[in-house]
Amino acid sequence: MRKSYLAAALMLTMALTFTACGKPGDNGGEAGTKGNTSGVNYSEQLQKDFETYKQYVNLGEYKGVEVEVDRSALDVTQDQVTAYIDNIRSSKGENTEVTTGTTKLGDKIKLDYSGTLNGVAFSGGTATDVEYTIGSGRFIEDLDKGLAGLEVGREYDIPCHFDDSYSNSDLAGKDVNFNVKVNAIVTTTLPEYNDDFVKTIVATGSYDTQAQTTDEFTKYVEQTLKDSAQQSFDSNKYSAVWDKINETTTVSGYPEDEIADLKQTINDNVKSEYSYYGTYYSGIDSFESYLKNVYGFADEAAFNEYADQYARNYLKEKMILTLIGEKESVTVSDDEINEYGELIASQNNYDSYQSMLDSLGQKSDDVKLEVGYAVLADKVSDILLNNAVEK
Repeated sequence: MRKSYLAAALMLTMALTFTACGKPGDNGGEAGTKGNTSGVNYSEQLQKDFETYKQYVNLGEYKGVEVEVDRSALDVTQDQVTAYIDNIRSSKGENTEVTTGTTKLGDKIKLDYSGTLNGVAFSGGTATDVEYTIGSGRFIEDLDKGLAGLEVGREYDIPCHFDDSYSNSDLAGKDVNFNVKVNAIVTTTLPEYNDDFVKTIVATGSYDTQAQTTDEFTKYVEQTLKDSAQQSFDSNKYSAVWDKINETTTVSGYPEDEIADLKQTINDNVKSEYSYYGTYYSGIDSFESYLKNVYGFADEAAFNEYADQYARNYLKEKMILTLIGEKESVTVSDDEINEYGELIASQNNYDSYQSMLDSLGQKSDDVKLEVGYAVLADKVSDILLNNAVEK
């Protein structure tokens, strides 16, 4: 099970994303540097971390923590199984575009739209041949509701209001107009759920099963939903346990060099995103405008404040879990690090953990240590869950 290491995995993924924008084979470090990690020993680093973190943390109770849980969340109904299968059928359905009729709630449509503020088109407000499901809530509320009851092929003006909390401050709280034309209503014919359908979708390799009949595939879906429910239950239970531990644990400070490194990782990653993806967004001409329009930060100072708080929250959890791990004599082997590293490498489209490390150059040692912590955090989270008292 993977639960408490999510924050660690996020920081690890951020580090990988930062380097992933380079060309294949670009090692992200000095020329010729390879991911030779022979000099990295996580067990030694873990002991160093313990000696450092115990200066800042007075650990509270972490065993026998009482938490309220809802075990009914583990139940999987037949309706859920049917809905899962129907969703697969929908993804394999054949679409037909109907160019007559009137739209209604729930219809999938294709439309053109153009938004104006005081008669002037605004950035991101115009598009053609967009596929949209009425009632999905992907558009702002006024536009979403206004798309029902329209005749296909006619143009309409829909007055809309952006909420004060809208992420783009240029539009927040403003009244605008959307000129729209529905080009077609899209109807979908679903394939029959039979053995041939099962064989076809299993052959794509998208599902972790060798099922060849509807009975076999239905059982696979049911188990998949049960596994997902268990993961969600464990995650919610861990959050409740963590909140209780957090309440009784005192943190007097943080190793500021580690805080600085974490903030730098966050900053470097987002700046790399901007340099790589910024040109894909219209109206974005600076890093600050990228932060504003993509992430919703008022300015760079607000982003830096967020990065600082995120780093402290992350490090607080890391310090506490590390100290619990030491108290419980938790160990992390190279084999466990390599096994989890292979998982991370696969998720980031590398052939192997070693090839991922090779591509990271000077960052490879940091990543290996972060993988080690992810394994530790996973083990400690199991200890916390297994010793919690459910109410």
